Amino acid sequence: MNRYYVYDFVCGNPILIDTEKKTVTFYHHNVYGQIYDLKSSGDEVKVGAAKINGLIKRTNNGNYSFSNAYVIDRYIYHFLMSDEQKSKSKSIPWKPSEENFYGSGDNFNEIIALMCERTYEKEYAWGKDKKAKEKTKLTAYYIDYLSELNSSSRDLFTI
Repeated sequence: MNRYYVYDFVCGNPILIDTEKKTVTFYHHNVYGQIYDLKSSGDEVKVGAAKINGLIKRTNNGNYSFSNAYVIDRYIYHFLMSDEQKSKSKSIPWKPSEENFYGSGDNFNEIIALMCERTYEKEYAWGKDKKAKEKTKLTAYYIDYLSELNSSSRDLFTI
């Protein structure tokens, strides 16, 4: 099982699931296909015992279905719950759609790059010709972000 999973959560806005930290991060994009809250780390939500127990209760109330489920339930169930916790659920939320799957892996930088590239490809709203011409300029933000991230992590280990 990989550490990170990225999906198109809703309307082209990606979601990053960290199975080690047990967090879900929601990101948002603009009309140029750029994730504008990348540096602020999006909206990160810790999925603790209370959220998991709430999901278990909802799946066991006898009336759990697509019409009354939360969209996030499928990601929590399939990526963040243990087998023991899953065995307590009577109903199983749908699996996340493969159509909305961007990728998975263990390298944070590669996953962020993939997420930004896929979001740009899917969400750029100004036509194919302009999209190809402006790609280098409009995707430079995440390359700069990853460079800053790498240099600051190296600074921590410099004596």
